[in-house]
Amino acid sequence: MNTAVYKYPLHEKVKLPKEAEILKVAWHKTPVQEAAFIWALVDLDATEEEERTFQLIVTGGVVKDNNLLVKPTYLDSLFCYGGSYVLHVFENIKL
Repeated sequence: MNTAVYKYPLHEKVKLPKEAEILKVAWHKTPVQEAAFIWALVDLDATEEEERTFQLIVTGGVVKDNNLLVKPTYLDSLFCYGGSYVLHVFENIKL
């Protein structure tokens, strides 16, 4: 299996190659934008994609866990805009 690490913008829904392994979630400043990104280890031979869902919650915000089909799983906390704004990232893992 051939693998590589790819970078994806983090949104509520992200299409990734099937069985991609999330390695890192971070706030990243590029010449074009300052935003949240995912770095994932992907199979270069994968032919299918899957839509994965995430929650970005501010400190003190409510993590939505009222769906019996998914479990919010903590990934990381992002210190944005010099640390003045913190987001906590959860992936909604299908049960």
